[in-house]
Amino acid sequence: MYSVILKQANSDSSTEIHSPLVNSQKLDDAKINKAVDSIDSFVFSIYQNHANYSELKSFTSLIEVINTKLNQSIFKGRVLYEEDGTSSDGLTSKTITCEGELGFLHDSYQQWGKWQNMSPEQFFKKLIDVHNGQVESYKQFKVGRVNVTNSTDNVYRYTADDQSTYDTIKDKLIDRLGGELQIRYENGVRYLDYLVEVGEVGNQSIELTKNLMSISRAVDPSDIITVLKPLGARIEKDDDNTDASQPRITISDVNNGSPYLRDETKIKQFGLKVGVQVWDDVNKADTLKTKGNDFLKTQKTALTQYQVDAIDLSPLMLVDSFQCGWKYQAINPLMGLNEQIRVVSQSIDINDVTKSSLSIGDKFLTQEQYNQKILSQAKAALSLASEQSNYVQGLSSTIQNTQNQVLELNELVNVGSTQVSSQIQEIMDSLNDIVGTIPSAETIASLIQTQNLFDEFRQTQYLINQNQATVNDNQYMLNADFETRLQLLEGGEEVEQSKR
Repeated sequence: MYSVILKQANSDSSTEIHSPLVNSQKLDDAKINKAVDSIDSFVFSIYQNHANYSELKSFTSLIEVINTKLNQSIFKGRVLYEEDGTSSDGLTSKTITCEGELGFLHDSYQQWGKWQNMSPEQFFKKLIDVHNGQVESYKQFKVGRVNVTNSTDNVYRYTADDQSTYDTIKDKLIDRLGGELQIRYENGVRYLDYLVEVGEVGNQSIELTKNLMSISRAVDPSDIITVLKPLGARIEKDDDNTDASQPRITISDVNNGSPYLRDETKIKQFGLKVGVQVWDDVNKADTLKTKGNDFLKTQKTALTQYQVDAIDLSPLMLVDSFQCGWKYQAINPLMGLNEQIRVVSQSIDINDVTKSSLSIGDKFLTQEQYNQKILSQAKAALSLASEQSNYVQGLSSTIQNTQNQVLELNELVNVGSTQVSSQIQEIMDSLNDIVGTIPSAETIASLIQTQNLFDEFRQTQYLINQNQATVNDNQYMLNADFETRLQLLEGGEEVEQSKR
């Protein structure tokens, strides 16, 4: 999904040192870190057997990381420094730290000067012109869109010759007027924008049951100011002393001798909390008082912080990728949340996108927004309480129905208890009768013995019958033989008598 390109400064040739393709050259532990208020960084490890191991040089080796699915450059910068070493298993590698192109602004220093009667945009251009005059062409910027201003559209600044261009922009513009820097490419030209807020609104949402893993929110009103002391420009003296200890203009002369402005509405809600705001370009007390009153009316009352774990669906090519500085709709009905939240920092692991993470920035709320937030949370709590009440009522109804059914069953049991008892008694009597007919163990043993004797008797009777038959047969034969002999004897006597 990600390709890393190496190019040497002032050279048109480039080399891919990390490919998204399988079995190709890879960088290890490669992670990009982005934040709206700092310079991007890219850190990776490269092993000695990599073909481009020795080609990475501090400051002159340029690195670009491309999201190949979206055909989008997500990091452009240079090698800042390297650390090499050998692990316990004998592998030698380097850890390379790269910084984004905003780091080029550290390569130039501003001149001492006093700047006035110019807009923030004009002052910003002057600073970039000084930078471009000191560095190579590949480090130069063309001023792009600038929409940061102040009420007078006029700045009054001193610049020092011991501050880099980046530090000067941060100190003299961003820290005082707000705004953010953004590098933008159009037709191969590198533009540097100075905007109130960078980024756009993304198509991808962070939504419960869709891609939201977890979310937490904290509302912190600790920076609220209920009593303001406005301070203007320093009071200059004839000796041109620019010592920072010189006093500033206050509103005492136009505010009944008091240097403070009070916001009674916020005092009732938050109590007395004194704060100071400085306007370096205001030299009149009445103008300063107007600015102070405007601040109290429009100041941000509370700071809302979000912590979000969300899955980036862009690898599915269904939505845009999460981008640092952009806003995305966050939806979580359980928290009463349905609003845009902003990604202020981002970590991208080019080898494992599941290890990438987002940090959701602080969102300041005006007094009206703060009150609305409290009201919204109260409504959400009431809605949840109503849902729980309905649920409890449903449970109560179910319990009542169950109790009625139990009572009906009890009545049925009570009404039929006599009949049931009678039937049970009849069944018990029948069982007793049946049990009475069952012979005891002694009786069964006696019956078995009797049966055995009967069997023996029958066997004996059978043998007797057989013997009797044999006796009868023998007797029959004896009788027959006796008859024969008798006849023979009788016949012999008759013959003898006849002879006589």
